[in-house]
Amino acid sequence: MSAQMATRIFVMCKTEKMPGSYVEKIPLMANAACRKVWNRDFNGDLPDEDRLATFGGWINPRCFLLVDNGPVDMSYTLVKLRWDRQKLVDDPTPLHRYIQKEFDTKYQFNPADRPKANGRTDKELKEVLEPHEFDEVIKSIDEMTARHVEKLCKQT
Repeated sequence: MSAQMATRIFVMCKTEKMPGSYVEKIPLMANAACRKVWNRDFNGDLPDEDRLATFGGWINPRCFLLVDNGPVDMSYTLVKLRWDRQKLVDDPTPLHRYIQKEFDTKYQFNPADRPKANGRTDKELKEVLEPHEFDEVIKSIDEMTARHVEKLCKQT
């Protein structure tokens, strides 16, 4: 696929079935998805300008990864993949309406069209988690975000 085409790679997986430590999972999946579709690693720099988004995985073990590439002012081709415990495979099943709703309301192809926050606020998390669980999640989010950014920068 050409970098001139607008493409969205959608990866479905379960956190516990993904390879690597928690800090390695997202970079590994992003790179595997880009290799499968474009025959190259994830790259957030020009000329490739891959855009990464993830959702799920904190409270729900099901997680999703999006890698978008291409002009944001045109329709995109969706490539749907899933992790089969060993590799990414094509997933020909139709996109679930819940996922389509997430794409339409929170994960638009153009990042400028997305709401400022895609997940639960700290206040919402505090309401559903025990205090020690909340502290653990916030600490993990902060650490993993920093490590994912660092690891992606090293791998590209």
